[in-house]
Amino acid sequence: MLQDQGKTEELFSVGSPAVIHINPGERDERRYSTVVRGWLLNSYVLLDRPLAEDDDTDFSKPQRCLVRFVSEGKACGFPSALLKGNSASPYLRVSWPRKIECIGIRKHERVEVQVPCVIAREEHSDVKGEVMDLSAGGCGVWVEDRIAPDTPVKLSFDLPDASRVSDAHACVRSVRPCGKGFLLGCMFDQEEEARTVCDFFVSATIERMRGGGLQKRALLLESQDVRSDGTRMKLEEKGYRVITVTGVLDAFFSLRMASPNCFWIGAEQAELSAFDICRIIRETKGFEKLPIFVIGGSDMGLAEELKEVDAVYVASIEIVDKVLD
Repeated sequence: MLQDQGKTEELFSVGSPAVIHINPGERDERRYSTVVRGWLLNSYVLLDRPLAEDDDTDFSKPQRCLVRFVSEGKACGFPSALLKGNSASPYLRVSWPRKIECIGIRKHERVEVQVPCVIAREEHSDVKGEVMDLSAGGCGVWVEDRIAPDTPVKLSFDLPDASRVSDAHACVRSVRPCGKGFLLGCMFDQEEEARTVCDFFVSATIERMRGGGLQKRALLLESQDVRSDGTRMKLEEKGYRVITVTGVLDAFFSLRMASPNCFWIGAEQAELSAFDICRIIRETKGFEKLPIFVIGGSDMGLAEELKEVDAVYVASIEIVDKVLD
């Protein structure tokens, strides 16, 4: 759902954890944990300046970003831009969101995953395990050797949507035999920033799996100044729920939020060429196999270029049926 801009400020809460993505959707995308510290209505949102001592990110330089946070049982996110600031300030400002996309979270719902995990404990060597399921506040981790209940741990793993959980503080709440090892029920600390990343992934996954989520989804990035009603209608006729966006940043954001079955791009784009958009998507973890179609335009060489990034050129609406059959 899209939050009405007149009520956007109701979603923010001073002191709530958030995650900011710098250059979202690009090869040099970076994610940082932060905290919401305030806002000026219709002007900017104020965040803690992340600690980025081990890289060269300049938070005082204007650049594209994506902000994600959790608000009253909803995973929320919005594309934005870092505003020029003072490098000595402990805060940074991002532009006021034009819209915020929210997905409801049910606290006790879980999604199954299967991703490698590193478990760290005080006075012990790190051990490798596997995250088997994920909920709004914790996860199930399989390990070969038993770890006792009430043991504090730090968990690090990569989620299928390319989000990173790094040294998340958690506690082992339960232990039970599972195959040739043990399944640990781990709960994140209440103030742990990783809750935001995991809540976002869980809610987006559950949304896809629910009633509407069983329907195929197509993301459609319209051409510059050209409405794509014909393409949208064709896709809907083929049984797709179509999500239409008009800007590259919104497209990258919606790819993460909606996890579409296919991505359609109008050939004439203002911000980046259709080829460059396809290239960036192909180089982004999690979208290596996403079906991508570029429709329309008059560049006869585009079809050959798109083969380099495993994307399909569709010359006109009339052949959409053939492409999807």
